[in-house]
Amino acid sequence: MAATAPELDVSAWFLHADAGYTFHGPLKARLSVEYDHASGDGSGRSFGRFDTLFGMRRADLAPAGIYAQIGRANISTPGVRLEMAPTSRLDGFVAYRAMWLAERTDAFSTTSVRNPSGRSGSFAGHQIEGRVRWWLVPKRFRAEINGAWIGKGRFLEAAPNAPQTGNTHYISIAVTAAF
Repeated sequence: MAATAPELDVSAWFLHADAGYTFHGPLKARLSVEYDHASGDGSGRSFGRFDTLFGMRRADLAPAGIYAQIGRANISTPGVRLEMAPTSRLDGFVAYRAMWLAERTDAFSTTSVRNPSGRSGSFAGHQIEGRVRWWLVPKRFRAEINGAWIGKGRFLEAAPNAPQTGNTHYISIAVTAAF
């Protein structure tokens, strides 16, 4: 920190809520509604942007790895998720989220896209994501495929530094070994 930097009070927070129902039957399906809110930094004499120091991103908002657009910072996002585990070797899920900025003048989530005036709106867009995992060798080697799509909303299209790259498409394939 620079010697001349002002000291600011910090008031940041994160909320995760999840309610669901597990259906009886061979698919072991669970349908849930979710809500995540991570505060953003507004104008004023305090710092309000929530910063995840530890923890995993995958459980809440998006795949891990190089897909780093959606994280626990300046986001308000309700969603719905369907999970299934039809066998002991196979499981998967699909999820949908609508995404807004918690604070219009801060950067959206972890994208660095920002409009300091707040005039680009607060709707960031839609995200659909999914994952399928299969144990190649039970309890030893597991393969998975992840995918995500973001349909950009007004903010991610109109903010001054928004990349003009169209919607985001992401896919990853991984194999995990347990020793």
